Amino acid sequence: ARRAFADSITNEGDPGGLVAPWRDHFRTLGQAPEARAVQLARARDLYWARAMRDFTTLGLADELDAALMFDCAVQNGGIAPDLADRLLTGRASSLGGGAAGYRRIIAQGIADSAAPDFRADVLARKTAIALGAGTVHGANYALSRWGLLDGAAIC
Repeated sequence: ARRAFADSITNEGDPGGLVAPWRDHFRTLGQAPEARAVQLARARDLYWARAMRDFTTLGLADELDAALMFDCAVQNGGIAPDLADRLLTGRASSLGGGAAGYRRIIAQGIADSAAPDFRADVLARKTAIALGAGTVHGANYALSRWGLLDGAAIC
């Protein structure tokens, strides 16, 4: 019954596209303060909490580290324990590259753990965060434009 309902409000040929007025109703719902509060609570309780566990486990310290861990929590479910062990072992060899060098090793480890069809995409995204700038899906990003700075301590 749920599937039939979902199919009935979806544009044929566009699985993510909703028909009016459902599209507008969901947009209105998503903008309601109560809905936003629920969304923020979920992001904090599920993704940010996971990101901070991984942040602590990997001995990270700054804003770009936190951004990378949050992206990993949302997109990849966080850092698996076996990957965390490998990253901690590899940290010593990355010390010459500073925080950005360690983040680059983390980005590569995450990408290596992704499904083969998505590795290049995961690597591009994670490397852009790790370095604070990069190209993802053909668009150029500079995370400093969003206030995320390399070396800025997280409270």
